[in-house]
Amino acid sequence: MSATAADFIAPASLEAGSKVLLRAGRAAANWARRARAIRRTRRALHTLADRALADIGIDRAEIDRIVRERLDDAGRTTDGHPF
Repeated sequence: MSATAADFIAPASLEAGSKVLLRAGRAAANWARRARAIRRTRRALHTLADRALADIGIDRAEIDRIVRERLDDAGRTTDGHPF
């Protein structure tokens, strides 16, 4: 009977590999969620009139920067409020 590669791989190393894959999957999902949240929020703010933006204290030229700063890596707002 011949040995296969699985016979030489320790179970602990298999666990570590699966953890790496899960971490990479979570990072990809967070990246997609954040990108979607940025697009959605930026689109919503750009549709507002200049007067409405001034009422909430945002200059139209600062929308992109503000949106990126206010969302964490997973696409959630940093303090629970949209702006």
